[in-house]
Amino acid sequence: MKLLFDSHVILWTVYEPERLSPLVTELVTDEANELYVSLATVWELGNKAVVHRLPLAGSSVERMIERIEQLGVIFLPITRSEILASINLPHHHADPFDRVLIAQAQAHQLHLLTKDAHIARYDVPILWQ
Repeated sequence: MKLLFDSHVILWTVYEPERLSPLVTELVTDEANELYVSLATVWELGNKAVVHRLPLAGSSVERMIERIEQLGVIFLPITRSEILASINLPHHHADPFDRVLIAQAQAHQLHLLTKDAHIARYDVPILWQ
């Protein structure tokens, strides 16, 4: 299965795995699954870290990215078509980073790992439980 992390889920995976649901824990640790982190998520977390709104990440954005890389994730670039698709999504959710994740999940047939109930309003497979 191809899995795309929402920002809170990647942080919990790296820093607070006890906050993950049992299903997500099982999916993330199953080596048969492909784990994806959007560069939009890296950008979002980096922005939060530099304004000190990300206490879980430790002392530097670079260290946070290193910890994410240790999971063996595939970093997913943001394409022009995904940006356009995110802009054209219905406005159930205003967060531009989440909207890009939704567009990427749709474009690449990825299951989105998120606890965000707003995202469930879109046509994208969500895994949490």
